[in-house]
Amino acid sequence: MKIAEVIINSQIKSVGKIYHYLAEDDVKVGAGVLVPFGGKNKTAGGFVVGFTDETDYQGELKAISSVPDKEP
Repeated sequence: MKIAEVIINSQIKSVGKIYHYLAEDDVKVGAGVLVPFGGKNKTAGGFVVGFTDETDYQGELKAISSVPDKEP
């Protein structure tokens, strides 16, 4: 697994940043993904915008739930 940088697809300003999720090795930049988001782990749509080797997130990273759009 690798660490994906994901932008959540939302109009809310507070989600206009990059979040880190664990991704399978076949996930590519530009892929549309569904991820657990928020305190109640509601499913949110987003896009993979990159990958990183490190994260400053202090908790345990969650995994991408599904990749409905594998190609950008």
